[in-house]
This record gives sequence, structure tokens and C-alpha cells, in this order.
Amino acid sequence: MLVPVISDIHGNHLALDAIEKDLRGVLRDYKREHFDRIWLLGDLIDPLPRSAEVIQRIRGWCPRLVMREPELVAGNHEAYACGLVPLDGAVNPLFRSTIPVTIRQLRAAEQYDWLCDQCTDRRKDSGGRLYTRRLLSGDDLGYRSAAVWLCHGMLRDYMEWSYHLAEGIEGAHHARMDMDYARGQLGRRRPRRCLILCGHSHRAFVWHRGRRESEPRPVNADPGDWVDIGEGDYLACVGSAGVDHRAGRDERYRLEYTLLDIRDRRGFSLQVRRIELDREMLRQELARAYRDIGDLDPPTQLRVLRYFGLTDG
Repeated sequence: MLVPVISDIHGNHLALDAIEKDLRGVLRDYKREHFDRIWLLGDLIDPLPRSAEVIQRIRGWCPRLVMREPELVAGNHEAYACGLVPLDGAVNPLFRSTIPVTIRQLRAAEQYDWLCDQCTDRRKDSGGRLYTRRLLSGDDLGYRSAAVWLCHGMLRDYMEWSYHLAEGIEGAHHARMDMDYARGQLGRRRPRRCLILCGHSHRAFVWHRGRRESEPRPVNADPGDWVDIGEGDYLACVGSAGVDHRAGRDERYRLEYTLLDIRDRRGFSLQVRRIELDREMLRQELARAYRDIGDLDPPTQLRVLRYFGLTDG
């Protein structure tokens, strides 16, 4: 089973162009017409200018890229947009300005209800609970001795939108907390492999804890390398498909997503895919998109571009 895992597009339609091109290249390399699944880990929308277009195009991936609808867990930006987290003082002031604009765009393009339906449990007794995490195992994976969790931020504190870290004592602590929580939620089930896939951190990295180990350690791998998911616990942040996490301002704007290859009875592995765009081209095109939409004031536009490392002005 071949599964792209994509997170944090943030309404960046130009990044989505590049991701789609790479996905088609993967299918050609594997001599396949479709992926088995596509998993989306939230923050597909906001604050970059083409959130409605991003959702429309993702909905069109079935049947062009995958034969079943992409599966989505909500990020904090979906939670803000669907009205399930208040836009109060705890929310970044920049996003308090952009979310109403994003909602208007989604409604105008008739994408808002679909997005909220995908992100929330609308049953009468659920209270509109967010789908912020999902467990896949057994027949649902085609691999009986594994469990895979999908979430946006931390699995344990899933409504706090905390960030996983790629290194250090705090990073190891957060990874261990989520690994312990994931195992605890499985009850008596004891799969040999437990993998947590998350976004939100805007960068790709992997932590691993062996079955007889108490503390996780970072896995050293470069984009393009395959990481074998052996026995034990793994936490993989899948990167951002719309935002370059780096503080540096060189001419290349780096995007990442993760490809998961699940091979029945033979284990599975993952690969971080990196795509680079020209930073100045991206800045100009996004600024043009804001002007075309005309629904966000210029100072806020500039703040968004600066937040995502696309201008120093």
C-alpha cells in the first residue's frame, strides 16, 4: 500500500502545484495509476490566499490520484474556521484577522460545509467533536502487526496544538509522552510496530524507541532516504507541503511531505519528499493572488508573507 501523507498547505496553491507534480512522478516511478490512500494531517487552509482552491483541488484527487476520498484529520486552522475553537486571545492575532476572510472564500466556493463535515463528527450525541486524531490498524492498513495514528500536533494534547521537536531533551520528552499515550490507547493490543504521523511542526523528522528501550532517539535520515519502520514505536513529523520552516532566507523555498510504503508481511518504510521553489517567484505570485482576491488589507497581507518567510519588508 502506497500512501502520501501531507500536512500544512495553509492555502498555498502554488505549493500544491508542485506537490501534485511530484505525486504524479511517484506514480510513474512505481508504474501505478493511483495511490492506495492519501492521508491529510490538517492545516490545509489559511492564511495564504487560495484556501478554497486548495480544497477544491484536493477533492478532485479522487479519482485522478487515488480511488477513495483523501482522509483528513483537522488542524488548528480547520478548528478555527469551523467554529469549534473560539478566536479569542489565545489565537495568534494574525490568524484572527485571516480566518474570517478564509471562511468567506470557502463559503463563496461552496467548500465550507464539505471541509467542516470532514473535520467534525456531526452525530447528534457527539457535540460536534473534532476529528483531530485517527487510529488505523489491522485490515484497515493491510498489515496486522502494526498500528498507525494520524494527528495534527501532539497526539496526547491534541487540542492544545503543541509542537513536536526534532531534537534535544524536550523533543525526546514530547515524543515519549505521545508514544506512551499511543500504546496506552491500544489497550491489550500489542502490535510490533506503532507509528504516529503528525504535522504542525512544519518540518520533517523521525523519533524511534525500540521495544526494550525507555527513551526515544532521533533517526538520522536525509530527504529521499527510506526509513525502515521496524519493531517498536515511531513518531514521524511529515513536514509542511506549503511552508518552509527554515529561519534562513536563501533563494530556495523548501516544501516537504512523506510517502509511506506498507508492504504486507514484509514491514513498511517511509520517505520524506522535498520539493524546492524559487522564493522570489513564490512571493510575487502570492502577492498577486492577494491583490486579485482583494479581501485582505495590504498590511495584513504583508504580515502573512513575512510570517511565512516570503518577505523581509
